[in-house]
Amino acid sequence: MGADRKIIQSFTNKGGFKKGEIADGNLLVNGKAIMFRGVNRHEWDPVGGDQISEELMIKDIQN
Repeated sequence: MGADRKIIQSFTNKGGFKKGEIADGNLLVNGKAIMFRGVNRHEWDPVGGDQISEELMIKDIQN
């Protein structure tokens, strides 16, 4: 959107899937294995808030 609040560019992309499942530890979408790359981790402790002790980090990873 420009400064005059008029749309400069837009596009539409339709997509979807018919079947999602987990088989042999893999996520399958329409029968094909999907691999996710990267992580998104937000650590939180009821006592320390976002200050996580090393002990809690290790315990969380082991579980």
